[in-house]
Amino acid sequence: LDNTLWGGVVGEDGPMKIELGETPAGEAFRAFQLYLKQLSERGVLLVAVSKNNPNDAEEPFNVNEDMVLSLDDFAAFRAGWGAKSAAIQAIAEELNLGLDSFVFFDDNPAERLEVRTNTPEVEVIEPGPDPAEYVNALEASLFFETISLTEEDLNRAHDYQARLKRAAIESQVGDADEYLEGLSMTANLQPVSEQNFPRVVQLIGKTNQFNLTTRRHAEADVRNMLKNDGIGLTVRLKDRYGDYGLICVLLATPMTPETIEVDTFLMSCRAMNRTVEHFMFNNFINVVREKGYERVVGSYIPTEKNQPVAELYPSIGFSMINDSDGASERYSLDIAAYAPLTTRVAPVDTVA
Repeated sequence: LDNTLWGGVVGEDGPMKIELGETPAGEAFRAFQLYLKQLSERGVLLVAVSKNNPNDAEEPFNVNEDMVLSLDDFAAFRAGWGAKSAAIQAIAEELNLGLDSFVFFDDNPAERLEVRTNTPEVEVIEPGPDPAEYVNALEASLFFETISLTEEDLNRAHDYQARLKRAAIESQVGDADEYLEGLSMTANLQPVSEQNFPRVVQLIGKTNQFNLTTRRHAEADVRNMLKNDGIGLTVRLKDRYGDYGLICVLLATPMTPETIEVDTFLMSCRAMNRTVEHFMFNNFINVVREKGYERVVGSYIPTEKNQPVAELYPSIGFSMINDSDGASERYSLDIAAYAPLTTRVAPVDTVA
C-alpha cells in the first residue's frame, strides 16, 4: 500500500496527508488505482498485503475521498508485520488458489526479493522507482490479457468475498452437514447452450482440481460432441451469501446404444465440498436413463492437481474396469443399480 497505492507511509503521515492527487506523483498513484479498479471490474482479484497496523492500513479507504479503490474492491486484505510471502500463502489457502495465480506488485525491492525467494511460484513485477510508470509496468507484463469475459469473471471479486464469509461461518460450525444445510444452496440444471457456451469452454480450459480428465476441448469440439447425440449439462449454484454462477459441467458421448461415456466432468474449486457433484450426477443419471442407456463409463486421468477427485467414481458407485496402462483408470456403472446420492443442493427451475 505505502508508496504503491499512495505516496508516503500512512502510519507516519496519516490517512489525509498521504500523496494522492493534486501533485504529479499523487496523480500517478490515482492513475494506478484506477487501472487496478478496471482490472477488478474485469474479474482480476485484488488482494492487499501491507506491513502496517491493520487500522492504519484500512483508514485511507474509509476517510480519504481521493481514494479510487475501496475495501470492497479487495477479495482479501492483510496488514501486519510478518513476511509478505507468508501473507500471500495464507491468502492463497483462504481463497483456495494456487500460488502460481498471484502477481505481486510492490515499490520496495527488498519486499520483491523476499517474495521471489520464499514463494517462487508468484510472479513479481519490477516497476522501477517512478509511480508514473506503474501502470505501464503492470500492463506490459500481459498477465491479465484475456480474449473474452464471462458473467462469472465480472462478479469474481464479490464471489471471493462471499467465500471468506462462508469460511468464517464454517470455522464456527463443528458439524459439516449442519454447515452445508445452513448455506441454503439452490441450483439450476441447464443444458449447454449458446448462452452459456463461453463459460463452459472457459471452465474446460482452466479447471484443474475437480476435473476427472482435464481434457481441454475447444468450442468446436464441444459442439461436435453435442451434435452427435452427446449430452451436455451445467449447474449454476447460489447460496445465502451469493451467486457462484455456472460452476459445473458434464459432457457425455454415446459409445453404443446401451453405453454412454463421461468425457468431461468438472467443477470450479469454489464449489468443492458442497455436494454439487452429487446433485449433478443424480440429474445426469435421470437424463441417460430416460434416453434408454443401461451403462455409464468414465475415466480418471491423474494429474499433479486433480488428486481431490481420485476416488470420485468409486465413491458414487462405479466399479473399476481396468488401470492397466497406468496413465488412467476406467470405471463402469450399471444404471439400474444406481442409488441416488445425498446432496444438500435443492433444485430450482431444473431443465435437462
